[in-house]
Amino acid sequence: KNIRPFQKRFAEHRAPPAFDGNISPLPVPAVAYDTRMDPITRSKSSKRLSGVIKPPKILNPNLYKASKALEAGHYQEAKDCLTRLIKSYPNSYSLRCDRGFALKELGNLTEALQDFDFAIKKNPVKSRALLLRGETFYYKKDYESAKNDLIKGFSSLKADENVSEKLFLNATRIYGEIMVLEENYLDALDFFNKALKSSPSDSTTLQARGLVNIKLQRYLDALNDFNTFLNIEPTNPGALSSRGSLFKKLGRYDEALEDYTKAIKVSNRKDLQLLLNRGKVYLAQTRYEEALNDFNELLNLRYPDIARIFRNRAKAYRCLSRYQEALSDYSEAIKYDGKASTYRKRAEIYHTLLQPAEALYDLDQALMINPLDKSAVSLRNQVYAILKKFDDALDGLNKILIENPHDITSRVNRGEVLRNMKQYSNALIDLDFVVNNQPRNVTALLNRAKVHRMLLNYDTALDDLNKAIAIEPNNPRLLRNRGKVLLLLNNHKAAKEDFDASLKSLWNGRPEGHASTHRHRGSALTMLKEYGKALTDFEKSLLLKPHNINVYCDRAETYIAMGQTEEALQDLKQALEIDGHNAKALDLRASLYARLGQYQSALQDYNLAVQFKPENDISILSHRAKIYQISTKWLEALADWNQVLKISPKNVEGLENRAHILFKLLRYEEALIDLGNALNINSTNFFALCIRSEVYYATGRYEEALKDLNEAHSAPNCGNVCFVLMMRGEVYRALGKNKDALSDLNNAIKFKQTNELNTWCRLKAYEYRAMLYRSMDQYQHALEDLNKVLEADPTNFSALCERSIILRDVVCRYDEAWEDLEMALNVKEETFAKDFAVKELLIYEA
Repeated sequence: KNIRPFQKRFAEHRAPPAFDGNISPLPVPAVAYDTRMDPITRSKSSKRLSGVIKPPKILNPNLYKASKALEAGHYQEAKDCLTRLIKSYPNSYSLRCDRGFALKELGNLTEALQDFDFAIKKNPVKSRALLLRGETFYYKKDYESAKNDLIKGFSSLKADENVSEKLFLNATRIYGEIMVLEENYLDALDFFNKALKSSPSDSTTLQARGLVNIKLQRYLDALNDFNTFLNIEPTNPGALSSRGSLFKKLGRYDEALEDYTKAIKVSNRKDLQLLLNRGKVYLAQTRYEEALNDFNELLNLRYPDIARIFRNRAKAYRCLSRYQEALSDYSEAIKYDGKASTYRKRAEIYHTLLQPAEALYDLDQALMINPLDKSAVSLRNQVYAILKKFDDALDGLNKILIENPHDITSRVNRGEVLRNMKQYSNALIDLDFVVNNQPRNVTALLNRAKVHRMLLNYDTALDDLNKAIAIEPNNPRLLRNRGKVLLLLNNHKAAKEDFDASLKSLWNGRPEGHASTHRHRGSALTMLKEYGKALTDFEKSLLLKPHNINVYCDRAETYIAMGQTEEALQDLKQALEIDGHNAKALDLRASLYARLGQYQSALQDYNLAVQFKPENDISILSHRAKIYQISTKWLEALADWNQVLKISPKNVEGLENRAHILFKLLRYEEALIDLGNALNINSTNFFALCIRSEVYYATGRYEEALKDLNEAHSAPNCGNVCFVLMMRGEVYRALGKNKDALSDLNNAIKFKQTNELNTWCRLKAYEYRAMLYRSMDQYQHALEDLNKVLEADPTNFSALCERSIILRDVVCRYDEAWEDLEMALNVKEETFAKDFAVKELLIYEA
């Protein structure tokens, strides 16, 4: 920066430069001057001076020989001539510079520096020796000394000094290259521009400036420099290589490939770097086999940086899904250099191959070498999550986000980890942040949808997945997850279509399919009653993942729907052989035992399932409570429903069933509290209205019972009209509204016996109508109704008692009355209790 502008051409003020740019060869005169005068003409004084006066250098033949040798590039001959001259003229600045130049060209840099040191000591303000010494220091890689000499040389430069254009050009270019080494690219560019202004066709400087323009991202200027160079030297391999690298950087791979291939052909020897660069272009063009050919040749030619070749070949193998060969190459690369990035790349393949333990080892190694490798940190957090080391994953992500709260990738990853840790509210904070800042972030939308699915917010989950699929319509993972949500929304046909599309998107890369997609499509097909296709999907899923317990459970449900109980039990047995404590398999087998009436076996499975169920899971507790109810174990059932409601206080099913048990235990006020809470959640809850009407009836609050039954009758989800009519008829009877009572009971009896509940309700309607007929003194009708009840249920306690009253008090058939009473008294307590239990189960199932 302190150099004075080079404004004038030195050629105007000095003799024409020689070929080498250092000395000016002059012809030797035809008659050389003798150092001694002619003896005739010599005076006395001349005699005294003879032998003291030396002839001028220009008259010395060695100077001419040295000049011609330098011009021809015969530096050893030049050095010898100049050495003889220096013996005669040891203090000559120019001779020292000339010999130093010859020595430099011969590679004798230390000896060259000695000559330049002598010349500079002789004349410190002259530029030529400074510039030559600066150039020599550069070749010795003493860049600081080189820079200092060049700055002094440029600063001392005078227009009349004998510094050739070539020396000035070289010095200017070298100073620019020192600036490049110091990454001071703008100053480097300034010096290259000065050099090229002096000599526009200097190819070396053109290439150097082109490379600096690349560093400054001035790609068009760089391309112009390389093109100019190649117009001068069309087959220069260095320029072709540099332009090829620029084309590669610009993504113009065909042109890059053309330049690299041409450079390889014109190169006198195998240029290994060109082969490597061409291999990388083949990689970028997805021409992996051709890339492998170049990398294999480099290994055969013993490329010095062998680890680099193994890394690049591993990349090609990885792109070809030849993962084992890729792993082998990364392992070889690690033997040679053990770079952090190589460990990370190998970990990525282990991650792809679902080998998380091996991936974790490599990532730990990578981060020991380079703790700042963000990609390795991010992948390790993902691997922690796969290994269910959620605390480690969370700790790593928290550290990243403390330093950079706006790291989107880490936010998404932390949201996913928190989802896996079931910290759904915290997960939503991270995922909402990402979606608000990047509405098209598909990974965040997918993970947020999964969180909402776990929170049972199916519509919200579906909305997120719809947005994600609008961005990536053929993403098989998105389609699969939307199918799962649609399955939960009971939209089985749409779910199946999404699973179809997901598998179709996979088939190009994975013709064998996807285990989870086949499994869930099998479930959708089961709900669509396409059982054969469902079983085919489950079979495909098990081929891919033979030990997937969920598939065995889902297929068991399909067999149950098909009525193939033995096959279902066999699948559940298979699942429990894999994991004897699997709560889902135990729950499903228990429900199957319950269907078969094997309540004790069902309870055994439920008792085991409860021990291993997820912490806040209530479904297994609910199922066991119902079996306890069927088995008339009221207190055990009550304990389970209490636990359900402790976990989920607003669980309507729990409130209804606990109220029903409390009603049977005559704890009416507690039952009414639960039913009130259930109806606060849904005021038209049919089951809750029916139970509360029974509680009101049992406590003599007939008007309130009637109101509930009227609301149940008009409820949009009226579960069983026969029950409502039967119960309302009895309430009307209790209120003395015999006409209304008879109408409802008659209508209840008219219902067809389409299911067990209707059958039970019709029998109760006959029983209540018999009581109504007795109160209306229509004893014969009453007896007819009671006979129908006892014909269907000979041990019906209340019907036996009612008939004995009529037989005793009205028709005086005492023996028959006595038999009915004896029969009633013989009815076992458990039979009586079972009557109520069956009623409860039937009402619930309806």
